[in-house]
Amino acid sequence: MNRLGIVAIMMLVVIPVFAGVIEDSGIKGGIIVLVGCKDDKSLSSLLVNEKYLVHGLDIDAKKIANIRDSLRSDHLYGKVSAAVFDGKNLPYTDIW
Repeated sequence: MNRLGIVAIMMLVVIPVFAGVIEDSGIKGGIIVLVGCKDDKSLSSLLVNEKYLVHGLDIDAKKIANIRDSLRSDHLYGKVSAAVFDGKNLPYTDIW
């Protein structure tokens, strides 16, 4: 994996813990990934502006279904999304 991939993985861990870092980082857009979703409100709170997408991942399929329903009814689904994952492998491909 190249350096860019390593930076992205590090940000996956840091950003959810320190949500204020998003605005202070100087990064102008991208994808924010929250591994381990508490609820739709904590997930959608990471959407700081229209230049970001937020993707929540959790191993609990029922929790993800509830989060998706809430995001749809709040008209946020698309900018904010949620998916089930196996708890080990992130569902992203390193294309570099």
